[in-house]
Amino acid sequence: TNVVYKNIVDVRYEEFISKCNLVLPKYELNLPDYCLYNDTKGLDADDYLENLSIIGLNKRLNKEVTVKYKNRLFKF
Repeated sequence: TNVVYKNIVDVRYEEFISKCNLVLPKYELNLPDYCLYNDTKGLDADDYLENLSIIGLNKRLNKEVTVKYKNRLFKF
């Protein structure tokens, strides 16, 4: 009986697929260019993110950034 059940499921699946008319648009990755919106002095996105990270870390630690934090920030 397992074979009969599988055949029924296959037929229903094929019927369902045949009734679908789905066209997906081509996938495009549209990330914003943050450097256009800020005065970044021509930095690329990686350098801009690094600068934001340093500024945020200094702000959160009241400019008392230890070597441990610096190493974690620049690990990658």
